[in-house]
Amino acid sequence: MKKQIKAFFIKNPGLNIKPRELAKKLNATGAEEYSTLKQVLFRLHKENFLERTGKRYSLSPIGSERLIGTLQVAENGTYGFVKLTSVKMSDIFIPEKYLDTALHGDTVEISLLAKKRGKNLEGQIIDIIKRAHE
Repeated sequence: MKKQIKAFFIKNPGLNIKPRELAKKLNATGAEEYSTLKQVLFRLHKENFLERTGKRYSLSPIGSERLIGTLQVAENGTYGFVKLTSVKMSDIFIPEKYLDTALHGDTVEISLLAKKRGKNLEGQIIDIIKRAHE
């Protein structure tokens, strides 16, 4: 059950979900399965893999694996997108204030932000791993 839950949150990193909704998505229909699911969610929260807000759980940027990708800056330079290499996720939107000193083509490490703009997850650059033009 723990592996299923971890895989679900890694595939859906921006999702805030209640235990009952998660149980439906994972086909944990019985009372015993639901109880186990809640216990596993609690343990993952204690391990800092998940964050809890009220009754909802979401992937913690602290406990998740490193998100590394290539930065693509828009022509006007006011925002960019990171195309991830390590995880199968959509591009991550990076607003201008979180671009730091990264440039187009750099390999960067990012962390996810709680808010979401449009259809993309939003993040900030926390480290420049490799410069594109060095």
